[in-house]
Amino acid sequence: MPRNIQLVAGLLAVDAEQDAIIRMYLYERADEIVHPYGHACGINDEGIIVPCELGAENRSKTNIISADYYSLAYSRTPEEIARIVYTKGNEHIPGGIYPHGANGRIAREFLKDP
Repeated sequence: MPRNIQLVAGLLAVDAEQDAIIRMYLYERADEIVHPYGHACGINDEGIIVPCELGAENRSKTNIISADYYSLAYSRTPEEIARIVYTKGNEHIPGGIYPHGANGRIAREFLKDP
């Protein structure tokens, strides 16, 4: 297997593990309102607590692993990713792990005036 594929696979595995841990802690606080989003962790398309038909393989109301019916990760748009890593709920406002904004072409487009 080429080295770059091994590196990316390793990063994805670590990211998935970290995501599950974070979502476990969110599950403990599922009813708390999250600012700046204005709703609880469990109330959205891939919430922590979901109707059984949205849970993994239609068998669970808990959604610790963010995945679809087939337990595959949800796809995200560049805007959604920016809102997550900036932790502001707005892809145009830098913050989070990129306090000055990310520097890629797509990210720079978001940092222009909306």
